[in-house]
Amino acid sequence: MHATETHGPYVNGDQFALRFAIDVTQKASGQRMLMEEVGLYTLRDGKVVEEKFYFLGN
Repeated sequence: MHATETHGPYVNGDQFALRFAIDVTQKASGQRMLMEEVGLYTLRDGKVVEEKFYFLGN
């Protein structure tokens, strides 16, 4: 892992989203790649009750 970035939070009612950017090199192939995903979190009574992750294509 070379670098990580987190952007947000982006709040909407009882949910918020974070955008993650991860710069990694795969051990098996030696290929370096940038992965991006969005995590969508749902809150209830001040606690995270659901997480969903969406990978963004490059």
